Amino acid sequence: MATFWILPITMLLALMVLLLPQSVMGQGGIASNDLVHDTQVGASLQRKRELDHGSFPLYAPVSPVIKLCADKADTFKLKRKTKSCDFIQGKSKKKRKKLCKKKKVANACPRTCNLCVLTKCPKKSGSKKFKIVPSCSDNLKCNYDYIFTGCNWDEIRCSAPQTLKFCDSGVWETLTLKKPQPICSPDEEVPEGFPFGEACKPCPKVKPAGKACPKDAPVNQSDCSKYKKRLDGRRCKYDFRYIGCNLDEVKERGCTPFRSFECTEEKKWQESVADPKPCGLELAPPVKPVC
Repeated sequence: MATFWILPITMLLALMVLLLPQSVMGQGGIASNDLVHDTQVGASLQRKRELDHGSFPLYAPVSPVIKLCADKADTFKLKRKTKSCDFIQGKSKKKRKKLCKKKKVANACPRTCNLCVLTKCPKKSGSKKFKIVPSCSDNLKCNYDYIFTGCNWDEIRCSAPQTLKFCDSGVWETLTLKKPQPICSPDEEVPEGFPFGEACKPCPKVKPAGKACPKDAPVNQSDCSKYKKRLDGRRCKYDFRYIGCNLDEVKERGCTPFRSFECTEEKKWQESVADPKPCGLELAPPVKPVC
């Protein structure tokens, strides 16, 4: 009699397993950090929206496609030799980083190469990383395609990105701004030849970059002993802007720092401020120390 009931119960359990939702199965069989969002930038995921100046449009969210980000189990050819992801993983961090720049290695070993999630903005809006990296860090925002703005040469700025890419639930969204119009006072006209709306390269936040200088401008006369050796006589420069009284001067001078800091022998920050001449005057731009 017991044998009679065992078979139907076994079949019923098997049927229940087959009917379980994939989301429930995923929770038990795949670790949450193994699931990433597919960001193949097709029409369904790369939704371009035109943005009215100063406001974002509303849009219906699209459920991202979920897929496993894992290294391929099989081997691949590298310089006519058979390699595996285990081989890449066994290399030093520096060597592994170099190998992962190769397309074959990156495609075969995305997990080993830390290519499952994009955590930093690529340098260009058309970067292939937006297509080949499966997912992105939430709240990551990237600005591209900057243009010149301002109403006169003394106010010229390169600070208006026209392409915005942001990560929404692991999927890249792209917004395109409408080209703005200059907002100037009624009695002011944009001078002839002013490059309003033309493409420009945004200025750096600090130079030299990296660990040599603080990310933000330090307080004048504050301690700089931590940076004395790293700077080796160099200055930390901040508040970069384009300056010039015509387009040729702007392009020739490029980004000019308005504030700079020297780490003195007493290991104190000494600030200097640039004082560029207003357009129309012939005075040289002096540099004034801040006491």
